[in-house]
Amino acid sequence: MWNSTNEEKYIVDNARVSAQWATAYAILRLGHAVESCATQLKYLGNGDAATQMGAIEALSTTIGEQMNRAVAALQSMDDSLGKMT
Repeated sequence: MWNSTNEEKYIVDNARVSAQWATAYAILRLGHAVESCATQLKYLGNGDAATQMGAIEALSTTIGEQMNRAVAALQSMDDSLGKMT
């Protein structure tokens, strides 16, 4: 990845006085934005984690487990109330 603050500063300084350099600066900023988006999308995947699940899959698994616990608790309450009558 290109990340040189000296070159970036050179582009910024020249962009203040030249339309061509302003265009170069805009393209540079777009490149940084695309790179940032790609990084965040990677973290929605597995983010190089040891697991094969990404963030979305892990969240859905956790929600599913908690829903199962809630259903079991409600069924237990139903059974208890049924025994009381």
